[in-house]
Amino acid sequence: MPNCLSALAKSDEAGFDRVLAQLEQAHLASPEVAAQLIGWLNQIGRSKEALEWMKTLSEPAMQNPPLSVAKAESLRLSGDWAALQTWSSQGDWGEKLDFLRWAYELHAARSLGDEKQAGALWLKLYAHAQTDSMHALFAGSTIYSWGLVKEAEALWWCAADQNNNLAVEALGTLARF
Repeated sequence: MPNCLSALAKSDEAGFDRVLAQLEQAHLASPEVAAQLIGWLNQIGRSKEALEWMKTLSEPAMQNPPLSVAKAESLRLSGDWAALQTWSSQGDWGEKLDFLRWAYELHAARSLGDEKQAGALWLKLYAHAQTDSMHALFAGSTIYSWGLVKEAEALWWCAADQNNNLAVEALGTLARF
């Protein structure tokens, strides 16, 4: 679907706008399908359109995954660091995704030059990584794609140092790195 939307946007902007309006209406059914559309828009470089559409979605639904994460990604891709910092510091992403919220907030703080906040978030993320290898591996790969290479490597080592089945995967990631 992202490939089709991208091609349509390049060849027929008015047609893209019509199809997008239809998709927006169809993707109101649940937070999961709304997040899917937001993901497609993010993939094709249309984060600003995604952010505009999110203003029409239910605020309570936006405060929880998957929409809270989708909005964070849209804000990251659009480079709105202040809004990303504010967004990722609020809401309830749940215990299973707090590590990802901290990663987004860390990236925003670094991008804004707020080294004190970034340092505190890094310590929180790193401490969590020492106890959850799956989160360490995922967060490391995510922030690596954002350019936080040194931090990603540290998280991968946290995952590799834990004596479980993900340690081998973490070592493989480090070897590829």
